[in-house]
Amino acid sequence: MTKNRKIKGAGDLVKVVTNTLGIEQCEGCIKRQDQLNKLIPFGKYELTDDDKLFLKRIENKLITSSVDRDYLFQIYNLVFPEKVKPCFCQDIMTSMIEKLLNSNEQI
Repeated sequence: MTKNRKIKGAGDLVKVVTNTLGIEQCEGCIKRQDQLNKLIPFGKYELTDDDKLFLKRIENKLITSSVDRDYLFQIYNLVFPEKVKPCFCQDIMTSMIEKLLNSNEQI
């Protein structure tokens, strides 16, 4: 009997393998599972509520904070296959925000 599992990323894959081998998960395993899922996701990344609030907050604003810039590039690189290196080019960041907002109409 096979279970229909939703594997979100590499962390879930490791969990399936270790469970098959009879290795039980500890608290550290669960944290690593989440981290691996974020680092190596399978399929489309879905924006979190925090991501959506962040995009709404910075929409139509000049981004001067390196924290905001880095978070924007992190989200963008999770959602889209092309990997963009962080920069302070306002035109690039504006187009990234528009693309992210358009890709997630439910925001």
